[in-house]
Amino acid sequence: MISGWKVIYILLFSFLFLFNPDNFTSINLVHLLFFVALFDLIILGKIKQIKFKLFSVSYLLWCFLVIGYVLLLYVIMFESALLVRAYADFMFLVEIPFCALYIVNFIYSKNIFRRNVFSLIIAVTIIQLIFVYLTLSNEGIRSWILTSSKIKNFENISNQYGLLRSFGLSSGLTYSMPMFLGVMNVICLNNAFFDKRVINRAVWLLFSLLTTYAIILNAQVGLLPSLIYMGLVFVSGIFNLLIINWSRSLAITLGLSTLLFAGYAVLSIGIIDVGGGVKADTLARLSMRLEDVLNLLSGKVTGVFLELANMHYLGGNDTQLIFGTGIDVFGVHSDIGYIRDINLIGVMGMISFFLPAVIIAKTLYKALKIQYNPIVASTILISIPFFYFKGMLLLNNDLMNFLVLVIVFYCYKANLCE
Repeated sequence: MISGWKVIYILLFSFLFLFNPDNFTSINLVHLLFFVALFDLIILGKIKQIKFKLFSVSYLLWCFLVIGYVLLLYVIMFESALLVRAYADFMFLVEIPFCALYIVNFIYSKNIFRRNVFSLIIAVTIIQLIFVYLTLSNEGIRSWILTSSKIKNFENISNQYGLLRSFGLSSGLTYSMPMFLGVMNVICLNNAFFDKRVINRAVWLLFSLLTTYAIILNAQVGLLPSLIYMGLVFVSGIFNLLIINWSRSLAITLGLSTLLFAGYAVLSIGIIDVGGGVKADTLARLSMRLEDVLNLLSGKVTGVFLELANMHYLGGNDTQLIFGTGIDVFGVHSDIGYIRDINLIGVMGMISFFLPAVIIAKTLYKALKIQYNPIVASTILISIPFFYFKGMLLLNNDLMNFLVLVIVFYCYKANLCE
């Protein structure tokens, strides 16, 4: 396989891994990717090239604890939603990390994308942005994606009340894809702030604007990481300037941050106006969310915040609160991630899943800090709990698959250096 085909192959594999579009087959694509990775690494013997223990004893115990707990609840409660959850947990804890290992090992063994998974992810993000703007400009392609999705009545949901959303190619167009793009936008902004070359800063700023508009088209929750990042950069700049050092370099950093912030806001407004001229209804949701925020600041709970308040449904007694009811309340009582988890597997199930995940988050922080800086790492970790309001975490989706890929990449590199 020549180098160009290797690049195309891993781009396709990584795109399907991250976004998992459900338009092409009734089988979850992760299963197919897992068997491809399994065949290539184990059947063909390439696993010998990897000096990295993906599944340590402690990790396997965690998998056994999480999946075993859910299956035990199923035996006791006999609720089918628990079998679905156990299946989803296996996919996330076993298949996703193995696919991530395959991607990292591939770019290392073939010496492509500078052996840096972030370069690969940025390339895949650009492909997704192409799909976003392709579906924005071509209603026929968008309609096919929505109608061929396995999500029931997805086209009606995406066009509800004439407020268009769901642009791109992903199984999480209104949930996890905008969150993933939000994280990528933080990386774009960071490079726009701190890249040494002015032309590179301009390119990254344009990349950020395109990403921002793609987020607005799908779900505004993806804007949160950018707002957190801008706040941390601004506060950090003031702190460095006024307290730690009065050096000229820090003054330039603060000045550049302020100018980029102003340019970012102005250009964002401009690109929204351009988009509004073509499809004004694609931006109606954003204006509604802004109105909800302003109402909340004035003491009135309206719109999406009122919906969230009404979704805090905790059914059952104290025992069911601790161990769960085995029922997924999605679409009936609540769409909030942690409310769904509490009702399904209880507080005990959440502790068994999230306590080790908090420890693993330290590795994620180190990986992002080394690749970028503490502000990017802190922004992403701070954003994750907020995303739990939008949907369930630690499951196969765009954002979580990205985070797993980053962690595996960091561990892979660390083991190569030993």
